[in-house]
Amino acid sequence: MPDFVNLTLTEDDDESASFRITDDAGDALGLTGADVFAVIKASQAVEDDASTGVFTLTEGDGVTIDDAANGLITLTFPSGVTESPGVWFYKIRVSRGSPSATKTAIEGWLSVADS
Repeated sequence: MPDFVNLTLTEDDDESASFRITDDAGDALGLTGADVFAVIKASQAVEDDASTGVFTLTEGDGVTIDDAANGLITLTFPSGVTESPGVWFYKIRVSRGSPSATKTAIEGWLSVADS
């Protein structure tokens, strides 16, 4: 089951947040060789691959793996998310193994507050 983490961001600011990805026992999930990505969208009801209102962050483009052995990552939020006050749903997903299995590690709400 994914961890649930709500975040508050500030309008028009360059924002990022760090996370520790864990397994079901709460231990750090090793990310060596894993594919980590995040989806940010207006609500849970919006499809991940919708043509508008969805931001997908990937390694090198919004996702940084800071310490693979200890499951540490940073998300850098695109300006489209913080350009005006509002609420977004986000989830961080990890694909790993052979055959590859994808699981949601963290999800929650992003509140963008008026600056």
